[in-house]
This record gives sequence, C-alpha cells and structure tokens, in this order.
Amino acid sequence: MSHLIAAESPSSVIGQVVPPNPITNLTNYGGAGGISIVLTNIIHLLFILAPTIFLFMVIISGIQWITSGGDKESVARARARITYAVIGLMIVGLAFMATEIVTKMLSLPSVVTP
Repeated sequence: MSHLIAAESPSSVIGQVVPPNPITNLTNYGGAGGISIVLTNIIHLLFILAPTIFLFMVIISGIQWITSGGDKESVARARARITYAVIGLMIVGLAFMATEIVTKMLSLPSVVTP
C-alpha cells in the first residue's frame, strides 16, 4: 500500500504565485526624459572607463618599452601607444568640459553629479 499525502489545495504545496512587477521602459520617464537618463548613464560610464583604460595603456606601453631590448620598432610602438593614450584622455577631458559648458549655458543639471 502506498502512502500518499493529500494536500488540501495546490497553493498549500506550491505557494502563492505572484506575477513580477512590470518592467519600466523609457516611456515611463516621459520619452525624452528616459533617453536623457540612458545617455547620462553612458556618459558617466565613459568618464569612469577612460582614465582606467589610459592607466592600463600606459602601464602596458611602459612594460613593452622596458622589455623591447633596444629594438627600435618595439620602442616606437610603445611610444605611439602612449601618445594615443594621452590624446584619447585629452579628447575625453575636452568632451567633459564641453558638456559642462553646454549644461551651464542652458541651465541644465550637470552630467556628472558630485
């Protein structure tokens, strides 16, 4: 004879199934407001990643320069990589300054919040 346990109702075995909260999309923020939030987050990410990438490029280039063993081609590649890293960081810095100037002129909230 098998021992079966009879439950009073399926919810007592499984529990209460509740649908998830609805996913908010850009239209919940008023269209342009949602796009503004997405762009602001992307800009924040770029301003955080740029110095980090710069640091790694300079470190890798320095290691390449040190381990070049006097090979002029390896030294030239390392020097070029450092130059490109500095130029990239300067472009990001200028972009930051431009966004801050535009936001101040238009009385918009700052892209980078303190």
